[in-house]
Amino acid sequence: MINALRSKAARRRWCQAAGLGFSVLSVLLFLASSFLTASQPQQVTALLPPSEREIQHDFSGDLYFNAEPDAQPIAPLLVEAIHDARERVTLAMFSFQWPEVAQALQAAHDRGVMVTVILDKSNHRRHQWVFESHPELKVIELGSEAGDSVIFMHHKFLLIDEGTPTARIFYGALNFTVLQENMDPGFMLETSDSAFIAPFAEEAERLRSGLHGRAKFRAGFRPGAATLRYPNGWLEVWFSPGFRENSAKTRYLELLNGATRSIDVAIWVLTDGDIASTLAARAAAGVSVRVIADDAFFWGPDSALPFLDKAARNNPEQPLEVVNDTIKTIQQLRTVQPGIPLHTSYLHQHFAVIDQEILITGTNNWSDNGFLMNDESIIVTNIPFLVESFAEWWDRQYQALRGAKLIVQWENDRARLDPTQIIDAVSFQIYTESVAFGDQPALCFEASSAELSQTLKVPEFCRTPRNHAFLLDANGNILAGNYN
Repeated sequence: MINALRSKAARRRWCQAAGLGFSVLSVLLFLASSFLTASQPQQVTALLPPSEREIQHDFSGDLYFNAEPDAQPIAPLLVEAIHDARERVTLAMFSFQWPEVAQALQAAHDRGVMVTVILDKSNHRRHQWVFESHPELKVIELGSEAGDSVIFMHHKFLLIDEGTPTARIFYGALNFTVLQENMDPGFMLETSDSAFIAPFAEEAERLRSGLHGRAKFRAGFRPGAATLRYPNGWLEVWFSPGFRENSAKTRYLELLNGATRSIDVAIWVLTDGDIASTLAARAAAGVSVRVIADDAFFWGPDSALPFLDKAARNNPEQPLEVVNDTIKTIQQLRTVQPGIPLHTSYLHQHFAVIDQEILITGTNNWSDNGFLMNDESIIVTNIPFLVESFAEWWDRQYQALRGAKLIVQWENDRARLDPTQIIDAVSFQIYTESVAFGDQPALCFEASSAELSQTLKVPEFCRTPRNHAFLLDANGNILAGNYN
C-alpha cells in the first residue's frame, strides 16, 4: 500500500515537473520565435516593385556637388533651413561633425521645434564630442557598436517640417562633417517636393521609433518605397536593407543588364561580385563601361575592383576602363606640410549613369552590407536635369583623373613615350598603388623633362599592374595616364 502511494506520488511529481518543463520550453520557443521575427525579414524573396504615384507637377530641386573649386558651401544652406523650421527637424546621419549645424539644431529646439537626431552608433565618440554640449537634444543612436558585426545606420538626410506645406529635404552621399564637405567629392539634393519627401518621412518615423535594419520588416517595410511619375520623368525611392532578391540590388542588376550603349560609374567601395561581373559582361557585349573609383579601397581584400581592372587589362579590345583617383592623392601629398596630419580626398560617390538616360545614386556602397544589412537610401531616375548633372560631374572627374591615354612602347625594361604627348610635359612618374586602406601611393620612378624623349630604363618593381604612370605638366596636372 505504501509503495503504491509512493508510486502515485512519484508519478504526480513527474507529471508536475514535465508540465513545468513543457511550459518553460513553450516560453523559450516563443521568445526564440519573437527574436527571429525581429531579426529576420518576412520571407518575401521576389522583388516587390515600388508602389506608383502619378504626380501632376514637374520634379524640381537644387543639386550641389561639394569639394570642387566653385562649390557652394553647404553648411550655410542647412543652417538657414533649420532656422526656418517651425514644427519638426529630423536629421538621420551616419557621421556628423558640424558644430554650426549642431548649434542651429539647438536653437530650433530652444524655440519649440521638435528636433530628433538619428546617428550611427559606431561613430559614438565623434558624435559625443559634438553633442555633449547640447544635452537637451534628442539623440538616437542606431546600428551596431564599434567592433561588433558591422551594421550601419548609413542614411544621410535632413527633413524639415515633414507633413507640412513648407516641408524640405536635403539628401545625398555627403556626411555632415567639415572635413567631408571640403575634401571628399559627394552630392546633396535639396527639394520641397512633397511626393519625394513622403517615403523619407516614413523611413524617419521608423527610425525614430527604434526600428532599423531588418527589424523594419516587422512594420510592413518594403525596400522599393515609391515610383513617382512626373511630367518630366520618373523617380524611384529605395531603402535598405533588402532580403535576397527583394532588394535594391535586384533593381541595379536589372538596369545594368539593360544598358545598350554606356555605363559610367563613380564608386567609393565596390565589393559585390554580381555587380562587378555584370559590368564586365556588359563590356564584353560591346557596351562602353567606364569606372572611376577611390584608390583607398581599390586593392582591398574584399574589393571587386581588381577583378574589373584585370578584365580591362586582359581584354584591351573591349570597351572597359577602370580609373582610380591616385593622381588626386599624389597632388594632395605635394601640399602637405611637415608635422601636419594628412587626410587625402575620398571619392565619396556611389552612382551609375546608364545610357546617358538613367541615374542610380544613393548612400550605399555596392556591397552586401549596403544592400542587405544597413539602413540606406537610394534613388533611381530618368529626370533629365538630375541625369545630366551627374553625367557632367562624372566627365569632369574623368578628365581630371585620366587625361589622355598614355602611350608607352615597352621593350623588356625599356620604355619610350609618344613624342606627341610629351610636348607640354615636365615629368613622367610611376607610383606604386596603395594596397591597404590608409596606405599612400609611393613614387618609384621619375624622369624629368630633359629625359622624356629618351629611352627610359624602368625597374621591374615599377612595371606591375598595381602601379600607375602619369605624364604631368608644370602645375602637376595630369596630361596622360596609364591605368589599364
